[in-house]
Amino acid sequence: MEPSAAFESIHAYSRFLKIAGLHTRCDKKGFLFWPPNLVCFVEDLPHIPRGPLQSCAVFADYMQESWHYGIWTQGRNIGQVIPLWGSADWESQPPLGTLEKFLQLYLDDAPALYPARPERVS
Repeated sequence: MEPSAAFESIHAYSRFLKIAGLHTRCDKKGFLFWPPNLVCFVEDLPHIPRGPLQSCAVFADYMQESWHYGIWTQGRNIGQVIPLWGSADWESQPPLGTLEKFLQLYLDDAPALYPARPERVS
């Protein structure tokens, strides 16, 4: 994907929010889509590991920040949505697809939105 893919995703997200409306609490499914002024990068959230994830813009959370959803803004997965855990286990989760696909999964309440949390090896 080209850098313009991330830009297009931002516009798709803004259109989605205009249709769905902005909420200050999570919806009945447990999702909270953040208003554009609260979208931030991973480095702004201390409980998510850094590294390659620093180029992810976080735009939503699930079950009061049990986990987050971010979109890659750089690299080979640019424009792809990824679930973000509060640990380094994020690498075991493949991207969910474009933001448009993610929003369709949300509207369909698809099981792919609720990936099994990777087991930790002690």
